[in-house]
Amino acid sequence: MATTVDEQWHFPQGPREYPRDYPITVHTFTTDRVSIDHFPMGEFLKTEFKLANADFKFRWFHLPVNNMAWVELPYMNWDSYGDFCSLRRVYTDQRVTPGSSTQNTATTRVTMQRDLARYLDETLPLHPRRTLDQFYYSSLTNTATRDVDQTISKWTGSNLDEEGRAAAVTDSLMVMVDQLWCWVLDEKTILSFFPSQDLQYHGEGFIDLYVSIRQNCSSCETVWDLYSVLVKEATTYLFRQENRKFTDLIETYSGILSSSLLDDQRELKLVLEVADIIDELKMIQHLVDKQREVLKSLILALRKLNPSRDNQSHQVFSNIKISDNISRDSATQTNGIAGAARDSVISAEEVLVMLLSEIDTVKKDAEYTHKMLLDLLDLKQKTASLAEARSTTQQGRAIMLFTIVTVIFLPLSFFTSYFGQNVSEITGDQRNPTTWNLWRIATPIIVVVIFSALLIAYYITNPEGRLWFWGCGRNRLVRDSPA
Repeated sequence: MATTVDEQWHFPQGPREYPRDYPITVHTFTTDRVSIDHFPMGEFLKTEFKLANADFKFRWFHLPVNNMAWVELPYMNWDSYGDFCSLRRVYTDQRVTPGSSTQNTATTRVTMQRDLARYLDETLPLHPRRTLDQFYYSSLTNTATRDVDQTISKWTGSNLDEEGRAAAVTDSLMVMVDQLWCWVLDEKTILSFFPSQDLQYHGEGFIDLYVSIRQNCSSCETVWDLYSVLVKEATTYLFRQENRKFTDLIETYSGILSSSLLDDQRELKLVLEVADIIDELKMIQHLVDKQREVLKSLILALRKLNPSRDNQSHQVFSNIKISDNISRDSATQTNGIAGAARDSVISAEEVLVMLLSEIDTVKKDAEYTHKMLLDLLDLKQKTASLAEARSTTQQGRAIMLFTIVTVIFLPLSFFTSYFGQNVSEITGDQRNPTTWNLWRIATPIIVVVIFSALLIAYYITNPEGRLWFWGCGRNRLVRDSPA
């Protein structure tokens, strides 16, 4: 956002109180070098800077936080799960107990986070860092369960097994979505806001966004050149060669899918894990699309604010197959943009197009793996059904054998028992009871036993029968009736 200012300018009125020791970095670009100065926020905001007659090309002011009291480009960054949990506790404590004091044993990062947490509920609030799920599912009030289950977190960190881990640990990496805010105040002044220094992840071999910009801004001649470098580095720094050696985000997803294909012992768990990978790739794809939209807006602005004085024109056509549709993107035309800004936006667009292509390739592999696992589950289910059918057939044959034996021996057993009775008709002894005396006792008992057995069999074979529902309905009425 470009504005015109007087010879002297100062920051607008912001929150009621500023963390006075908060660092602000001032980069002064001269003809032959870039000088860097650090100021505490309390001192800096009371200072006025003369720009019009100063002996430098332009100045870049950077603040390591995002606050509306002081334009937004979302970009990916790393953080450890332990530091993220610490940040979440700080913000939760601030909402439960506003103005809670900082412990003396807290780290510099936690101390700064607690100072900033006071502005969460201001009229112009602080915009904290977000996880990938918080960025994509912004309507969810709590993503703690989804955050601990982030795929990258389960495949990074110390003591990692070959099969990953069930959930994130303290030193697991997390994909975060930060914001870059940038204002061009005049031809000699540019402001930027994004997490840096002690407020973001520091890992051995990882080059953060601020350092990446510092390494690539020495050739900038105008604020528009630096503005383009800021956007380019924010969208591409995580995928530069050095950071890919630290942790390659896309390659990690691809490696997880490759290892999943070799394991068929936990298919259901793998189906859920691959579904999570597809979901996270969709989030990253959505984020890159947002970045391309911001990049296109930047190109349109640069045509008006930084026009080229010659007839040089460049055009980048992006041919990429996404979701089986060929998308020919001709919007990234850099006609009429002057200086190094043109090269920066061309480079940023090329990296984003390549990144979308890689994401799309891994996403298709994930969808193919997901389909294979579902087919494998279906095949195993059919195999289990076939084995169950064979087992049922064998059981039926065994039951048939017992039935035949029963049919043969039951009459024999009956006659043996009948003629073994001590009744007077068989023994000839008049002192023994008669057959009638035995049957008039046994018949009622037999009828009761047979009727009870038939009733039990009816309930077992017909659970939806009228008598069953009548009994259940009666019990339900008794249970639901008021006391």
